[in-house]
Parts: sequence; structure tokens; C-alpha cells
Amino acid sequence: MSKPASVRLATSLPDSLQASVDDSVQGFLQAAERQALEMPDEVLFLPRVYGLFAGSVFASQFCQRYPQILLGDDARQRLDQSLSLDDYRVFVEQALASERDEKALMSALRVLRQQEMIRIAWRDLHGLASQAETLRNLSELAEAFIDSTLRYCYRELAGRFGVPRNPEGLEQKLVVLGMGKLGGLELNYSSDIDLILAYPDKAETDGRKPIDVSDFYRRVVQRFIKLINEPTADGFVFRVDLRLRPFGNSGPLAMSFDAMEAYYQTQGREWERYAMIKARAVSGEPADVAQLFSFLRPFVFRRYLDYSAFESLRELKAKITLQVQRKGMENNVKLGAGGIREIEFIGQAFQLVRGGRETELQVRGIVPVLTLLGEKGYLPVDEVADLLIAYDFLRATENRLQMVQDAQTHVLPESPEEQARLAFTMGFDDYSAFHTELARHRQRVQLIFESVFQLEGATEALPEATHFKSIWSGDVSEEEALTALTAAGFSDATGLLGQLTQLGQGGFYSRLTNTARERLDTLMPPVLEAAAACPNPDDTVARLLALLRNIAGRSVYLQVLIENPPSLALLVRLFSASRWLADFVTASPMVIDEVLDHRLLNDVPDQASMEAEMAQIIARVENEGLDVQMDAVREFRQAAVMRVVVADIEGHLPLKDVSNHLTAIAEVVLQGATVLVQGAMRARHGVARYEHDGQTHEATFGIIGYGKLGGFELGYGSDLDVVFLHDSHGSRQRSDGGKPLENAVYFARLAQKLMSFLQTTTPAGTLYEVDTRLRPNGNSGLLVSGLGAFAEYQESTAWTWEHQALVRARVVVGSEALRDTFGAVRHAILARHRERATLRSEVTEMRERMRRELSRAKAGEFDLKQDRGGIVDIEFMVQYGVLAHACDHPALTDWTDNLRIIERLSEAGFLCADQAARIMEVYFTYRGYTHTQALQGQKSPVPMNDEITRCRDDMLALWTHLVENDGAA
Repeated sequence: MSKPASVRLATSLPDSLQASVDDSVQGFLQAAERQALEMPDEVLFLPRVYGLFAGSVFASQFCQRYPQILLGDDARQRLDQSLSLDDYRVFVEQALASERDEKALMSALRVLRQQEMIRIAWRDLHGLASQAETLRNLSELAEAFIDSTLRYCYRELAGRFGVPRNPEGLEQKLVVLGMGKLGGLELNYSSDIDLILAYPDKAETDGRKPIDVSDFYRRVVQRFIKLINEPTADGFVFRVDLRLRPFGNSGPLAMSFDAMEAYYQTQGREWERYAMIKARAVSGEPADVAQLFSFLRPFVFRRYLDYSAFESLRELKAKITLQVQRKGMENNVKLGAGGIREIEFIGQAFQLVRGGRETELQVRGIVPVLTLLGEKGYLPVDEVADLLIAYDFLRATENRLQMVQDAQTHVLPESPEEQARLAFTMGFDDYSAFHTELARHRQRVQLIFESVFQLEGATEALPEATHFKSIWSGDVSEEEALTALTAAGFSDATGLLGQLTQLGQGGFYSRLTNTARERLDTLMPPVLEAAAACPNPDDTVARLLALLRNIAGRSVYLQVLIENPPSLALLVRLFSASRWLADFVTASPMVIDEVLDHRLLNDVPDQASMEAEMAQIIARVENEGLDVQMDAVREFRQAAVMRVVVADIEGHLPLKDVSNHLTAIAEVVLQGATVLVQGAMRARHGVARYEHDGQTHEATFGIIGYGKLGGFELGYGSDLDVVFLHDSHGSRQRSDGGKPLENAVYFARLAQKLMSFLQTTTPAGTLYEVDTRLRPNGNSGLLVSGLGAFAEYQESTAWTWEHQALVRARVVVGSEALRDTFGAVRHAILARHRERATLRSEVTEMRERMRRELSRAKAGEFDLKQDRGGIVDIEFMVQYGVLAHACDHPALTDWTDNLRIIERLSEAGFLCADQAARIMEVYFTYRGYTHTQALQGQKSPVPMNDEITRCRDDMLALWTHLVENDGAA
């Protein structure tokens, strides 16, 4: 942000201020003369004294008592430089160490505070500091006083009662949370400091007269408040407010972590989440701080998109607005319309809604939050720019108001003299010009605030659906209800009415809160009407009712759908189009967030952006428990799949792109899960290593994707066919940790843990089912093979069908070196010379065996995958072509997906252009059928039709020509 407006020279003082400022300056000069302090020769110094005194009566009065603040030995240097937290710590520690008498100590602390407040005002008023520096200096000054003074009080009380220690003998240090603007490094010029204090564990002091830790810290905090908060002739240091602590004024001044966690889990309210957004430790040991935030952060930032934040903040803002109107505070630049609080609410609403999923939004200051919202597209860039400029102006106004008397005020002045002072310090010729600019900023803020808090995407009201409302409420007879439902297009009106009665009049409904019941009553009629308009109304309504039953307890989703008709319409369309998606959403309701976020649905992420998101997730959860890690990766996968399936159903993605995206999601999940599982292994057992050629190397782990994963053809609900490898060779194959393992054991455990990570069902669902039967020797073989052993197996032992599978195998997780080595092994196996007749015999024999054992088609049906002329015939033709011709055409091993291999086979002459085009056409036709089945949760054979018959016959002819006759004319 730009620097705030600065005062001009003394010659431009408003007439109403001239006399009083002249008197103050004369009083200051006389005080300086009495103390033999010399005035600097600088031309600008005295005019700046005038400017300071014009802007701050508090500064003028204090400088007349203590002129050395501006004229002391090091005063000029301090006025000209920006200070840091470390500088402030030194000053406070010096003040605490220099005085032993309590009165003198309190005076020293207060004089230091006033000195620094005047220095900050000097730099702010004269444009020597940016707005950010001013707010940071105020915050860090407070932090230094809090931390150093509390430590002083701790040492003082520990000298009397001993050090508080838990049963294990560990010292229990206090952690102090700075709340609000202090936490966000945005403290006002004359703000209270809002604090919450806690200690890790139950304890007792170890002195001659031991006391409980709660009593000990009660005394410490009381002593601290006296030193910091109590007014004296020199003023105060900071006003301390502890009312944000658990249980407010009735709660203990400091409480244990366990007690605090229990409070927020059971009694924490929405406004406390809002208050905790900016919470920052201003005192405490790093390990204790980390422990405290480990349970505070999930309380504030929910793992799901928490649209209740919009509702809660709207209600809070409405209460504030009513309070402002009642008290006539329309001229309050903080609480009034278009004021600072509205800007903060805008940023913090998005933080509460999305901060659990997008951890970069968990920053504390409003400026970086708004900037991020613009970068991410949640707010238009021009609106962000307007909000930042308005915030800069409003905060400058707030500080200029407060530095007049060092008083916590946010109200515009009414007297002409004070209005002239404010206009002067804000750089305006008169108050009217200032007020016009202020009104412009506030009007813009108010417009943006109102647009944001209408809930994203809310553009219209839900339809009344009067006839369905009567059915839902039970205001019509059963006969009338059945007639109406049948007329609306529901074929099983009796069954539907029974479901509605059970849902709306049974025990489930009675157990809901009043709010949830009201919302369900509002939403159900338009849901029934929308389902009735679908081509499959009975299926659609059954799927929707299952979802509503599942989410009614978290009724904020109901409210969002009520206020967001486009999202409701999209949800109904999706449920109508896909049973698979309906089941997916109902089982994991958090993915409904992706439907509510229209911005995301138009932007299906590519692999690079998903990898970046996964890196952020790993950074967030790598030190968390396994359950947290598993759920984080599951939520990522669910959200990513949801965005693909919505884009698919809405017609934004062709089939090939759907498969590519689903494959990319699986790869990113495998990569992320491997990093997390391997991190836990390394923490316990160290890094797997081996010696070769006299050097020690790190052994790496790899995952080979086969089948649809290897061929970029994953569908919804596909399993993952994988083989695990490692590249250990040579000697001393052993990990280097505190509990070392032989590398074979190390990687076997790693693979087992990884499979558990992927397949375990948690409250967030399952990631993938994993099939490892393609590994060397199948189920009887080692779960993880060394690359050398894998190569030897493929060379000497593997069956032809295993070489066929290798055609679509590629590394999806592994180092570059492992990828290169595996690629070389794969190429060598695929490109070796084969006896054509033997190859043809083995391929056709395996194909016939698969047909006999796996085809499920009955008369008049076609198994798209296993029947003659189906998908597997195409795959076998491609694989036969590679195995038969790669020795003469090495480029056939370049790719693992069928489409590009078919192109290579055409280039090599195994297929002519027309054959290649027809194979691709039929392959996509079959995949289109299977894709439609997957969306509807079906796997059964399809009825034969003319299109399938033509496709089948063409592929049978090609199979005969290319495989059985080896492409002979």
C-alpha cells in the first residue's frame, strides 16, 4: 500500500489550531532550555515539531514534560529510523532491569511507551513510514511489552513459589495469544490489547510453598496487568482486555491446553472462530505454541467449505449495524457502513469458508488476505484494489483520530477545530474535501460488502412449487397427493409418498433443529419440482432424498441451496445424469462444496496445478497424525474428481480428456501418499541406502502403473493396477535410522503402509482399490521387487501375457533415474525378437481363455470388454503389434496409451491409415458406452444394436487379418 497522507509544514496550519500549537511549541522550547537541550540545526525539524503537535495533543503535552523524547542524545537517530521487534525488546528489558522500586518501574515502562508512541506518530504524520510500518511498529511495541513484562512477572513469582512443573518435571511456560489487530500486526494507535493466556499441562510449583499452576499464573497475570494496565501520572502502557478468553470474565485468567481444547470443542461459538482468525502467539515456547495451534486451527478453519461463515458474519454485522444506529454512530469509521469492520468481514468470511481447504488463506493480516482473494479469483481485481485503497485511507483516519489524545476513538469529530485538525493531518485543505473522499471510499466498500454477503452465486429466488409444498406439509389427502405426484411424472407415486412421509414426519425430522426443519421445509418443494422435470424423475428424486437426509444435520448446505438456485439446478441435473455421482456425493457430502463453487467448476485443474496443491497439503499435514493425512488426501481426490465429473456431465470435457484428468488425479494422489508414508518410515527407520562402486547411494522407491493407469484411461471408480519396485543393488542394503531395516523389508513395509493408506475406509471415504497381481510371480511373489530382479524375471520367466501387460506400463511415482532404468528394461523386453507363430499362438490362446472365463453376456447382449470384437480384442491387437514389430520399429515402445501406439503401428506399416482410424473410432465408441455405464453405476453387458454389431464385426475382421493371419494379404 502507499504511504498515508502526511501533514504539511507549520506555515499551512489551520487558523483554528495556530494559537494552541504555538503555545505548545513555546512550552516545549522552554522545557528544552531548562534541561539544556539543544535544538538541531535542521531546517525541517521545528516545522515538524509544529506538525506533530498539531496532529497530537497527547504528544505535545508529553514532550513538554519530557523534551528529551525529541531532543535527547539518540532521539534524532530514533526518529529517523524504522525499529524492529528486537529493538523494542531491548528497550523494555532495559527499563525492567533499571528500576527495582515498583513506582519507579511503572513510570519507566510508561515513559518508554509514550516515547515510542510519539516516535511512531512523528514518522507517521510526516510520511516517513508507510501505513504497514506504522501498524507493525505499534503491534511489535505491544508484543515486546507483553512478552518481556510477563517473563519479568514469571521470574518474580517463581522466586517466591518455585517453577511450575508437571508430573514429569517439565516446566510449564505460559503461551500468550495476541488477538485481533495485535495478532494481525495491525494494531491501532491507541488500541486495547486483547489477550488469551494458556499453559500446557496441569502442574504445581516446586518451591518451599508449592501452589497449583492455575493459582501461580493467576498471580502472574494479575501482576502483569498492574504493571501494564494501571494508569499513573505518566499514563498507562497498554489497556489489557482478557474478555475473549474461554468463559469470558467468569473464566480463569489462564487455563490448561486440555481445558481450552475441551471448551472450544464443546462450547466454542461462531464469533469465537471469527475472533481467533488473527490469533498469534506473542509469548511462549515454540513447541508449546505449535501444540496449542494444533487444536485451535481446526476449530477456526473447517476442513470443508464452511458456508455457515457467511451467514454468521451477516448476523454479526446486522447486530453491529443495529447497535450503531441505536447509538447514533453512523460517523464511526470502524463500525459504520462502509467502515473498517466491513472490509475485515469480507476477507475473513472467505478465510472461514475456505481456509481449511486452502491453507494459504490462513494468513492473519487483512491486506495479504484481500490480495490472495484477488489472485485466486474469489474477488474481482478492481474490487480488491478499491478495498485496499479504502482500507489504507480508513486506517490512516483511525490512527489520526486516536493520536490526538491517545484515546481509543473511531468517531469523526463534530467540533470545527477537531475537524480542521483531522483534515490537516490527512493532507486536505479543509474538512469538506476530506469528508467527500471518505464518503466515496465508504460507499464503495459498502457496495462490495453487500454483494459478497448475498452468498456466492445467489441471483434469484427459489420457485414456490405450491402443489409440492402441500404434499410435503401433509395438507392434502393421500389420494390427492398420489394423483399430483403421478401427474407430475413420478411412476412410483406410492413409494415416493412413503419416502416423503418418513422423511418429513418421522423421527428423523423431529430430531432436527428448528432451523434445519425450517430449511428442509423450504427446500423440499422446489427439489421435488426440479426432479419431476428430469427425464428420469423417480431415480433423480430417490438420489436427492438420500443426499438431503445425509446433509440435513449440517443445515447450512440447505440454506446455501435455498439462496443459490443455480447451484440447486446444477445439483439436480448431475444427480439425474449420474447414479455414480449421486452415490459419490451422498457418501462424501463435502464434495458438494465443488458444486456450490461455480468458479471451480469452470476450471478443471491440470496436473501441474494439482501437484502444487498436493505439495501444500503435504506441507500442512506432514507432521499430523495418520488419520489427518489420510483424510486430507481423500478430500483432495474427492474434490478433484467432482470437478471432472461435473465438467463431463455438463459437456465441457471430451471423453479422452476425462480419462486424462482422472489418471492425473490418481498419479498426484499416489505421489502425495508416497511422500507422506515415506516420511513416516524415514522418521522411524531412516533413509534406505546401498553401497555400489565404493560409494553410498540412496535407494529409491517406484510405482509402476499398468492397465488403465499406465494407459491414461482411468474411469470413474477404476482400480489401480500397480507394481512396486526399488533400485537397491550392491552391498549394505540397509536404512540408516535409529531402527534400521534391510532394504527388502523396508520397502515391503513401505508398500504395505501405502496400500493401507490408499484402501482404508475413513470418514472421508476410500482413495483407490489397488491390484498388485501383475507383479513378478503374481500373488505368490514379493510385494516389492528390485529393478534387477524385475528385469531378470521379465527376461527369463515372464509369460507372454505379462509382456503384453508391459506394453501399457509406465512409472507413475519414482526418481528420474528409476524412470530411465525402468524405461530401458521395458524397451529391451518389448523390442526383442520373437518367433511370430509362437507369439500368435500364445496371444490367441490367452484371448480365448479370457473370453470363456470372463464374458457375462447373454443372448442379445454384448460384453463391451470381453466379447469377441470388444475392447480386449482391440487391446490385444495393439499389444500383438508391439511385440511382433518393436524389434524392427523401436518407436513402438515410446508410448503406453492405445491411441498413440495405434498411430505408431500405422507409421510402422502394421496398420493402414483406414484400419487405424476405424480401430480408434470403435475404441472410442466402446469407451463411450462404458463411460455412460460408469456414470450410472452399471457394469452389465449392453443390449446389442446396429452400431455395436457393426463395430464388433469390423474388429473381428481386423483380428482375423492382423493377428490370426499376421497381417497377410
